[in-house]
Amino acid sequence: MSKRRSPNFTSQEIQILIDEVEKNKSLLFSQHSNVVTNSAKKKTWEATCFKINAVNDTDNLRTVEEIRKKWTCYVSSTKQKLAENKRETRRTGGGPPPNSVSAVEEKIAGIIGNTPITGIEGGIDTCETTEE
Repeated sequence: MSKRRSPNFTSQEIQILIDEVEKNKSLLFSQHSNVVTNSAKKKTWEATCFKINAVNDTDNLRTVEEIRKKWTCYVSSTKQKLAENKRETRRTGGGPPPNSVSAVEEKIAGIIGNTPITGIEGGIDTCETTEE
């Protein structure tokens, strides 16, 4: 017996996911402290799941795990695309123009910030060795 595959996320579901993550970014991605706990993060993801399921029909309810996985995969593919575009713009010579970035990907880049894509400004590569 095979497991039935979940349908693709709709653009409305993705938009709700991105809006909710953007609204709760400081809570969802902060380190644990007296103010931020795992249960607070879990409640926020559950609230996001509830809002996404509110726009779905009853046959297509999402779980919190599916929603978190979708966010992780979307962020990963966006970072990969933006990093590839940055590499292409630094190449010598002609070649095809970099891939265009959608409005959703630009919004995700704004949420995650520039550091995961470009690295730390003025940072030193630890693989480089200096000989004196």
